[in-house]
Amino acid sequence: MRQPACFQAAIEIIELSDKQDRPASAVTAEYLRSRRYIGAKDRKNIQETLFSLIRNRYFIEWQFSQIDVEYSARALAFAYLIKINESLDQLNSYLDGAPYSPAPLSPTEHTWVTQYLEYCKRPIYQPPLWVQGNYPQWLENELLKTYGSELIPEMQAFDSNAPMDLRVNTTKTTRSALLKKFQQDGIQAQPTKYAKNGIRVLGRPALLSTKEYRQGKIEIQDEGSQIITELVSACSNHHIVDFCAGAGGKSLALAEKCAPNGKVISCDTSQKRLNKIKPRLARSGLKNIEIKHLEKTSDWQKAAEQTADRVLVDTPCSGTGTWRRDPDARTRLTEKSLADYKRQQSEILDEAAPLVKQGGRLIYATCSILASENLEQVENFVQRQKMFRLLPIGEIWRKEIGNIEVPTTNTLQLTPKQHAVDGFYIAIFERI
Repeated sequence: MRQPACFQAAIEIIELSDKQDRPASAVTAEYLRSRRYIGAKDRKNIQETLFSLIRNRYFIEWQFSQIDVEYSARALAFAYLIKINESLDQLNSYLDGAPYSPAPLSPTEHTWVTQYLEYCKRPIYQPPLWVQGNYPQWLENELLKTYGSELIPEMQAFDSNAPMDLRVNTTKTTRSALLKKFQQDGIQAQPTKYAKNGIRVLGRPALLSTKEYRQGKIEIQDEGSQIITELVSACSNHHIVDFCAGAGGKSLALAEKCAPNGKVISCDTSQKRLNKIKPRLARSGLKNIEIKHLEKTSDWQKAAEQTADRVLVDTPCSGTGTWRRDPDARTRLTEKSLADYKRQQSEILDEAAPLVKQGGRLIYATCSILASENLEQVENFVQRQKMFRLLPIGEIWRKEIGNIEVPTTNTLQLTPKQHAVDGFYIAIFERI
């Protein structure tokens, strides 16, 4: 495909995402699946173009508001080309009338495009914080609670490209052996900074088609997610409950750590999500994971009270910590959906707490950077559940991760800027 055709594909994906109110990543997958003729190189080009457009959306929409231009996916894309080139040259080269290229400018578009170019050439006064930081305006107070004066540098890190991290299945191989194999195959990779069994891959090689993936030697998992499973402090005889297991990435990591004598129970309210564990479990070769579908009335939960050494509660959340991977999620988050997440988090914590035995630990985790989903939930939980105390995370980090950058706070907020991982939050409680 020619570059203009890739550009037009990105426009069409944004149009579909806006119209259907669906994540751009899901729309992209469906779009490309129905167009098998698009090669791997062009798919990568389309996805990179799409993410660049989405990451510039708040800034360009704010510019549009200054000169009274109506937003559309096509207007966003054209403005992006003008903004990065400070001319109409590249835009005009894309409007060449060739098949699959963007349609020529209409008279109305020609007027605003000329106006926008002149606007881009003027000195621009300082945009509002939410424009500089590329986040919804209504979230500003929430984000200031988390980052304070570091808000803009922290938020700018969310506009970087997320790396590809792998977790090594240590029941089948070692990190050093895989790094050596990757080097032989021409795949650039290095050990992760914090996670003991992690590998960071440079670039975007097709790892899902490798023998190592098919044989279950690796799983794709952000280093931040791996850090959470490290801080669970699982031992070989532990009984562990992964209460919001989803597709099971953390369950698999925990099952390795508590093998051969321990076991993991992977729970979720969605059978569809739980079904995704099964092929991963088959590849891994692990035999110590039991899958349970959580329903409103569950005899299992009652019988399992005060039996678990560790209960991991990685709750549904706003997903603000994953904005590098899912940049359009910031436009889909609403005040109502955030309120719903916060209510669910409190309910899930209270539901999971009885499973922890005396001396056991409850690990609360989110992929959020919002104080109301993180520290405020922790403080409220301690007030409600008097049989739990918050453990300072520093000593646990020192034991499981090492002496590198030991946290001095009771709970931990991981960020792309500070740790080069997704924005995860972790708090650890002990039942007393």
